[in-house]
Amino acid sequence: MASIGTRAKCAALLGLLGLAVVCAALGEEPDYSKGMLDRASVLTAAKDVTCAKYPDAKEAIVAELERVRYAADGTYVQWHEQYIKVLTEEGRRDHLVITSSFTIPYQRGPEDCRITLLEVVKPDGRTETVDVAAQSRIAIDASSMAMNIYNPNDKHIQVNVAGLDAGDVLHAIYYDRIVQTRMKDTWGDWMTFEYAAPILRKVVEITAPRSRPLARTVVKSEVPGTLKSTVTELGDEILYRWEATNVPQMFPEPDMPEDHTVVQRVLVSTVSDWQTVSRWYWALSQPHYVVTAEIKAKVMELTQGRTARLDRLDALFRFVSQQIRYMGITVEAESPGYEPHNVRDTFEARAGVCRDKAALLVAMLREAGFEAYPVLIQVGPKKDPEVPLPYFNHAIVAVREQNGSDLLMDPTAETTSQLLPGYLRGKSYLAATPDGDTLKTSPIEPAAQNLMRIATHAKLNGDGRLEAETEFRFPLAHATLPDDAWRHRPHQAGSGAAWEALLPWAHGFAATAVPARLQPPPRALIRATLVFRRSASNWALARAAASAVRWASTTSRYET
Repeated sequence: MASIGTRAKCAALLGLLGLAVVCAALGEEPDYSKGMLDRASVLTAAKDVTCAKYPDAKEAIVAELERVRYAADGTYVQWHEQYIKVLTEEGRRDHLVITSSFTIPYQRGPEDCRITLLEVVKPDGRTETVDVAAQSRIAIDASSMAMNIYNPNDKHIQVNVAGLDAGDVLHAIYYDRIVQTRMKDTWGDWMTFEYAAPILRKVVEITAPRSRPLARTVVKSEVPGTLKSTVTELGDEILYRWEATNVPQMFPEPDMPEDHTVVQRVLVSTVSDWQTVSRWYWALSQPHYVVTAEIKAKVMELTQGRTARLDRLDALFRFVSQQIRYMGITVEAESPGYEPHNVRDTFEARAGVCRDKAALLVAMLREAGFEAYPVLIQVGPKKDPEVPLPYFNHAIVAVREQNGSDLLMDPTAETTSQLLPGYLRGKSYLAATPDGDTLKTSPIEPAAQNLMRIATHAKLNGDGRLEAETEFRFPLAHATLPDDAWRHRPHQAGSGAAWEALLPWAHGFAATAVPARLQPPPRALIRATLVFRRSASNWALARAAASAVRWASTTSRYET
């Protein structure tokens, strides 16, 4: 494993691999808008990058350099330069539009997120410079709108690249200035050193103030022999440097986790432990939990007459889950995407996104006497626990049990019949507490509690037709289907079209559901009966049996 404990003199870094490493005048922000890499050396190296040498690649990273300089308060400036050799037509199409993104107020606007240079270098050495101003546009990132979240401060810059052909080298320089941090007085990030394209050379340099050095660093999924690192003291600053060379391309697989969670990567942070992150989110959320007389009255109304602890908890959970619509706008001032709205506002609007609904449920649970905390959770692959980073993509709730364990619940989904749906099991989470908590993993539900039972009955009619009926029984208490599957489809008995919409392979079957309408009570059972109505043959019988197996496999996407 590459170590960053190696120390070197600044002079030893000069000229390495054609990189112009600047060791002097680090107190002033340098201008790298025209380039940091040795252009002639890079273009010479690009001539040896061919389809014959890399037959499986559609492009190759000839050279890449990232320079980051952060301040003690966590704000930072980043320059990123990249030379990409386009090898195939698919590679050409992938780079016809170059995108860079920014979020206000972390960045003030396009002045803090720029593509300072974009050019196409032809095989004969001719250079065609892209007029970034004329070929670019700034637009709101609409990716969250499908989830009923409108964030006018999430934007991206897109630049059209004309005249790009296979065999060309695409040269780009990006600039980003972060003027506001998510977690004040901290800095952390991850850098990947392995792509779905071969990397000839990639360097990352991080300049840190001596007063706030990196407290945690780790290399994960290392590709042996491709990565080395150094640490150099430069007066009041420290220069951390990683250099990767000749990294083979990674080959993506269907349904694999996100690339940055499995490839060779370096994680760094000025935060030494997860307890610090936990206390930060506690302090960020706590001022928004002031309950009103109306909220107190609703808590009393929902819990009145319920003596069992879990019954009271369930009543509050169902209210926030089912009566508070998932919808919101992200315009928070301090930490957009993390900071919840005031619970009063969410309660009155009867709407909010995950962090708003979680905050409201925490406040109502506390009002009812429960020890409740907001929770940050990562939907997707588990987080690397060695380096504390405050980057999560979902917010839920934890009630601290008497034995110290966490009873987790997600009030986001309006149709779930579980406190914690299956897609949130086995995930990294962090409860926000005043004393600080550590990173944990949500519990896995035993398979015995989540079984589907399939029974097939067939008879051979007098006319030689084989008619089979397959019955599937599964507990909806352990199922969470997409909202549109329940809300927007006709689920009356015998509606084959509804089943075919959910299960495309079910064409040729007639389906009935018990209960007839699939908006279930919390502990209901659904029985789906599929009748095969085709000519009798061994093929038909095999088809029916195979379909039953595929049905069980398919529904595992929806239920857990």
